[in-house]
Amino acid sequence: PGGYGNAAEMIADPAALDTAAADHVARMSPWYGDDPVLAMYGTDHSAPLPWLTTAVAALDGGIPVRLATLAEYLSLFDPAATDGLPEWQGELRSHAHANILPGVLSNRPHLKRALSRAERMVERYAEPLAALWAPAGAWPARLLEMAWQRLIQSSCHDSVTGCGVDETAVQVDARIAEAEQIGRGVRDRALAGLTGRAPTGGAVVVNPSPWARTPVVRLDLVTPADPGPVAVRLPDGTDVATQEITGLRSGPLYLATRPAGEVANGLRKGSLGLHFLDREVQRVEVTGTRTLTVTMGRSGAGFTAGDKELADGIEQAGGDWEIRVLEEPRRTVYAAVPAPALGWTAVRAVSGAPSVIGPVRVGERHLDSPLLRVEVATDGTLTLESADGTRAAGVGRLVDGSDVGDLYNYAPGPDGVFSDVPDEVTVHMRDGGPLVASLEIHRRYPWADVTTLVELRTGEPFCRLEIAFENRHPDHRVRLHVPLARPAGHSYAEGQFAVVERGRTSEGGSGEVPLPTFPAYSFVDAGGVAVLLDQVSEYELMDGELAVTLLRATGLISRADHPYRAVPAGPIIATPQAQCLGPVRTSLAVMPHAGDWAAAGVDRAAEAYRCAPVVIEG
Repeated sequence: PGGYGNAAEMIADPAALDTAAADHVARMSPWYGDDPVLAMYGTDHSAPLPWLTTAVAALDGGIPVRLATLAEYLSLFDPAATDGLPEWQGELRSHAHANILPGVLSNRPHLKRALSRAERMVERYAEPLAALWAPAGAWPARLLEMAWQRLIQSSCHDSVTGCGVDETAVQVDARIAEAEQIGRGVRDRALAGLTGRAPTGGAVVVNPSPWARTPVVRLDLVTPADPGPVAVRLPDGTDVATQEITGLRSGPLYLATRPAGEVANGLRKGSLGLHFLDREVQRVEVTGTRTLTVTMGRSGAGFTAGDKELADGIEQAGGDWEIRVLEEPRRTVYAAVPAPALGWTAVRAVSGAPSVIGPVRVGERHLDSPLLRVEVATDGTLTLESADGTRAAGVGRLVDGSDVGDLYNYAPGPDGVFSDVPDEVTVHMRDGGPLVASLEIHRRYPWADVTTLVELRTGEPFCRLEIAFENRHPDHRVRLHVPLARPAGHSYAEGQFAVVERGRTSEGGSGEVPLPTFPAYSFVDAGGVAVLLDQVSEYELMDGELAVTLLRATGLISRADHPYRAVPAGPIIATPQAQCLGPVRTSLAVMPHAGDWAAAGVDRAAEAYRCAPVVIEG
């Protein structure tokens, strides 16, 4: 009660500390009963007071006051003595006795996206994969410490919440980027030893999840030189189908004509003056009359002694020689590769065209798989129907409205006008299956042109959405609406420690309008529909639908005349960068399902969506 600085005013005047302490106890006694009353004197923009110890020691009679830490206060109680104590279920989130300032969840969304990505890199990739695969005696303790320091520094008061000046947000963004970069380095070092486990020209697919998965991965592999279809061969000899992303690449990287003597001297020196940053020489051969062919690839032995022996023959032949530098035949493909829990699978490309189990298909305005069907309506929204018949229509409606709030709290504009109908809608096919199928939807609104990539992958019971637009306007909020499959009065969202059940309202009372917007970490579920998240997001359970905030653009730290808050929450300082003008991009997925979130496996679906496998080229 009273917030984390509920005793800040109590110690404002050392001479009046005795009286102020008595007043504080009187206000808090209904909450504490006969227990010692906790008075939190630290608050925003404050530091330890040098005179406080002396002032407390000088108190004479009246209310006994003791300086202590939180740990010391909690040690006064027996945690096992719970008889007769009231019990509450839930997260104790309420506006009734202190401000929540929930608008910090939706401002500067790029910071939330960056921190979610960095946390995932350190928590789900760097640390566990280093524990499994880093060389013995090479635990990256200092690097992990540096990454965690930056994550913690970015999570402190008024940091990733974005409710400070623009310069602070820039520094927070930099610390987050460093944490992710360090984490990626730890991950890559740990997995470097697996490179040798991959066949030459193949790849290793690493599964970061604690259960077996068969994810669709993007692979760049050396393939047979013929233009026929290719498959991916697993270690047990099984071939799995692929979907081609780029065709066969084996054309010349370089063509030149040079005198025989120059070519011969270049071979003797182990160089022909060729420099390709990401390729190495694999073989050198004479392939025709006065034609020297050099094949290059991702790995190779370079020029060898045998290549130098060619020099004499070239010099004796004389004349001009054509030098042809070719790339080893490669293709980029999708493949569904099974990988064990926290394990890896080595793969290589072979000729073949095995059938696809559970293929996905695309039409002009629909995507289809054995697990989910997606249809695009004329307004650009989606109808999703799962294999069990659960159906959600109108998914992906975008609603834009003015926001006259600040970085701490949202507030709708006085006009009450919202824009949710596009002026123009076009649909284009992108990926054609059978492993990945996608459509690109373009919607033109008065406030932006929005592109939505809608994607189905084989084996996934959810539809992936990537929404992108150029934000050209200040002071507004954009939300994505997802209608429910059935009525619901409660939502379930993964938080820091558990999946939290919430109703449709929020308890008010402490000077701010109790908006029923809540945080979700990896998913939010209600009424037979789950929204899988790539970043910490703000959502609201409305009448028959979920609304997820994509953007909240505002230009003040705190507003004095806030319609949804009684008093300022901070300094009145302009924050033009918090208007987030420029590109905005959000990724999420939608999963209709029968039963509740646990029975439907929403938590595992969120894991599959958020934690992509790592591909290491051999």
